[in-house]
Amino acid sequence: MRYFWLFLFFLSTVSSASPTKLTLDLVGVIPEVCTMKFQDNQTVELSSGKPRLINFEVNCNSPLSMSVQSDFGGIRHKEYHNEVVPYQLGIDMAGVNYLNMTSHKIQNKVHIEFGGDINLKQQGSVNIALLRPMVWAGNYEDTLFIDVYPNSFK
Repeated sequence: MRYFWLFLFFLSTVSSASPTKLTLDLVGVIPEVCTMKFQDNQTVELSSGKPRLINFEVNCNSPLSMSVQSDFGGIRHKEYHNEVVPYQLGIDMAGVNYLNMTSHKIQNKVHIEFGGDINLKQQGSVNIALLRPMVWAGNYEDTLFIDVYPNSFK
């Protein structure tokens, strides 16, 4: 009889137990990466007056934005600062021209937003052409700042 009551006790505890609910939250994080690398030398020689094409590679794992700014608004004579030769700047990526304007207009920072697909290791080019010849003898210079960053970074 003792075994019978013990059996009934175990049977009653099993049948009165409620089901257990298990919940798992799955998460993951991939940090944003956005870099730009020129494939050639970063010094562009414009003395010949011929247009120059500089290839680059952008590696972003999210939609990207770009900012472009010219230090002097043209290639400036090092000694005669009033002598500034403007140039035309074009930026192409995947066969689409995203920027085509004069250096004077990019003396103030210009922002470009690239929508659409994410393309790791996207190829592009910077096109630079002087709008008039350099006349004064001496050295000319300008610094062109090109920054790429994820669209979420403002």
